Amino acid sequence: MRRRTALIALALLCACGRFSMPDSEYLYFEIVSPPEERVWYPEETMTIVFNGEIAPDTVPGAVVISYEGDPAHGSTVTAVDDTLRIAGLLPDATITVTIASGLKSTDNKPLVQKSEDGYATATQAFTRTIGPALPAVAKIIPGDHLRSRNIGIVFTTGIATDSAAVSPQPDGMTVQGNMLLLSFDTPPAQVTLSGIAATTRPGAAPDMTLSLTDTPPVSEDAEIATTPQDTTATVAIAATGLVAALLDGDLALCEKECRFLLEGLAPDASYDLDLTLYFTDRVETTTLAVATLPPVPHIMISEVMHTPAGTPEKSWEFVELYNHGELDFDLSLCTIDDNGDGAGEDPLTPLVENDLILQPGDFALILGGGSQLHLSIDTHPHIYFVDDTTIADNGLTSTESVSIHCLTGEDKLQVAHYDGLFRKADRGYSVVIDTTGRVCASAEPDGSPGTAESCPE
Repeated sequence: MRRRTALIALALLCACGRFSMPDSEYLYFEIVSPPEERVWYPEETMTIVFNGEIAPDTVPGAVVISYEGDPAHGSTVTAVDDTLRIAGLLPDATITVTIASGLKSTDNKPLVQKSEDGYATATQAFTRTIGPALPAVAKIIPGDHLRSRNIGIVFTTGIATDSAAVSPQPDGMTVQGNMLLLSFDTPPAQVTLSGIAATTRPGAAPDMTLSLTDTPPVSEDAEIATTPQDTTATVAIAATGLVAALLDGDLALCEKECRFLLEGLAPDASYDLDLTLYFTDRVETTTLAVATLPPVPHIMISEVMHTPAGTPEKSWEFVELYNHGELDFDLSLCTIDDNGDGAGEDPLTPLVENDLILQPGDFALILGGGSQLHLSIDTHPHIYFVDDTTIADNGLTSTESVSIHCLTGEDKLQVAHYDGLFRKADRGYSVVIDTTGRVCASAEPDGSPGTAESCPE
C-alpha cells in the first residue's frame, strides 16, 4: 500500500514538471525603427516603426510635427498597423517629430523608451533635414492660351537637362537657373518634357505635358530702353508677343517686358552686346550698344547685427557701411531708415567731429545712442550714432530692412539697402552682405564689425 502511494506521488510530480507554464516576458511598446538619419525629400513619406500595432485614436494628442521657422504646414501623420507615416514634407526645412508617451498600442500599452536603467515612459523627438523639391512648372510664357514658336518655362527650382528629352524635338534649347527656353520651327500644339532634373538634389521630375491652343501668334517690334550708371546698366525690352531675350549670354523670360541688370562694368566705357529676341512668331538677332557714365562714389550696407547676444540688445546692435567704390563718399547729408516706412529717419552723428568722409576701402559702424560697442573692437572703423528712432528704438528685428538715404541736390536718393529677407542668422550672429551680393550669417559670434567678411559660394 505504501509502495503504491509513493508511485502515485512520483507520477504526479513528473506530470507537474512536464506540463508547467513557461515564464512570459512583458512586451513593452517601443520604437524599433526611427526615421533614417539622412536628408529626406518632400515627395517621400517618412516612417517610424514600432514593435506593436498603434492605436490610431492616440496619434492626434501624442504626435506633433513642427518645422523650424515655419509653424504652419500641411504635413500629415497617420498610423498604419505598426508604422507612423508622415507625408507632405516641407521642402528646404528642418522637421522635428515629437512623440509623447500618450501614444499607445492597440492593447493599451503606453510608449516607453529603453535606457541603462530599464524601460520608462518618455517623450521622444527626432529632427531631420528636408531637402529641396523636384522641379515643377511655375509659369509658362506666353501661357497655355497661345501657340508660339518660342516657349519659356519657369520652374520652381534650378534645373538640369543633361538627361532630358523634349517631344517634339526643338530646334534650340537654352537653360539658365530655373528657366528653360524652347525654340521650334513650327509652333507646337503640345510639348512633353521628360527627365527634368534638379541641380541641388538627385532624381528627376515626373513627365510634364504642356498643351497650347490654336490661337495664332501675335507679336510686334520691341522697344529697348537702356539706363546706365557708372558700373551698371539696366536694359528693359518690351513688346507684345515677346517671350524671351538673350543678352550677352544672359537669359530672361518676359511677360511683355524683359529686364537685365549688367554689373561689373567699367565707368565711362562703351560695350557692344549680342542681343537675341524670341517672339511668338520669330527670332531676331541684333547688337545693343551700352555706354556707362563717369565714376561716382559707392557705399553698401555690408553687415547688420539685428539680434545680438548682449543685453540690452540696443547697445550691441550695429549697421556696418563699406565704401566699395573708387571715390570718397560724403555722409554729411545722409540718414538711416529702418523698415523702409519713413516713420523714423536718423541723421548720422560722428563720434569724431567732422568725420564724415569714407575713403575707398573704409568701414563705418552706425550705433544706437549710448552704445559702447566701438570700445570693444580694435578695427578702428568710422563711428556714427543715431538718436534711437531707428536702430535702437525697440531693437532691430530679423525682418526689418535698413536703408541709407543721401540728399543729392534736390533729390534724396537711396544709396545703400539691406532688404531684411535673410532669416538664417541665429541670436548673436550678424547678417553679412559681401561685395558679390551674397548674404550669409557671420562666421563668428558677435559678427565682424569693421572687418571685411565674405560669404561662401
